[in-house]
Amino acid sequence: MRAGQVLSALVTLVSAFTIAFLYGWKLAFVLMIAVPLLVFASYQMTLISRRYQQRDNNLMDLAGKVIIFGCVNQWCSQYTKM
Repeated sequence: MRAGQVLSALVTLVSAFTIAFLYGWKLAFVLMIAVPLLVFASYQMTLISRRYQQRDNNLMDLAGKVIIFGCVNQWCSQYTKM
C-alpha cells in the first residue's frame, strides 16, 4: 500500500476509536471486534487481486507470443508457395 493510504487508514481508525470511546464503550467494543476482521479481509482481497493481475499478465504474454508466431508463419508460408 502507499504511505498516504496507510496514513489515512490510521487516522480514520484512531478517530473512530476516539468517537467510540467518547459516546460509549459498547460502540468501542464493536469496533475492536470489527476492525481486525476488516483489516484481514482487505489484506486477503489485495492478495487475490495481485494473484489475478499476475495471471492476466502471463496470459497476455502468452497471447502475444501466439500472435507473433502465427504472423511469422503466415508471412513465411506466403513466400514459400511462390
